[in-house]
Amino acid sequence: MAGGAAPPWPGPREVANAIVAAVGALEPHAADPSPAAARARILAQAITETFNATILFVAPRLYERWSGESADDLGALRDACVALLDKLAAQIADGVGATPSLPFSLSQPPIKAFRQALAAWEGTLPPPVELRAAAEGLLASSGVPEPPGGWAAFDFPTATRH
Repeated sequence: MAGGAAPPWPGPREVANAIVAAVGALEPHAADPSPAAARARILAQAITETFNATILFVAPRLYERWSGESADDLGALRDACVALLDKLAAQIADGVGATPSLPFSLSQPPIKAFRQALAAWEGTLPPPVELRAAAEGLLASSGVPEPPGGWAAFDFPTATRH
């Protein structure tokens, strides 16, 4: 970019580092008022991070920003997302997701399908059809609606990213 300014959108390595940091934070804290509150917070954070990561693979406007990025950086993104999915699946398997107050369902099969497709991804762009389909399946099964115009038209706002 001219003048050495930082690009307005983080690269896959930066996103991977943010996901790794988020997964590291998915642990009980002394500030949690109770074990149940800690479990609820961890689950909420894992769900949020998972949905954000999943959207990266269904919205062409997002992953197209990374064309020309190195396979190593895209591989770091893949590995971070797999670790995040493993953490979410572990939370659900431990019964954390068995709370009746969740406004959507979390089902292991779509999480496992997305994880399997993601783990098989070789860092090519666009992501393989199987990976995009698994990501769409996870979002749909969790009750996340397609945005107006569909995922092909979706874009995160970038005006605040500097």
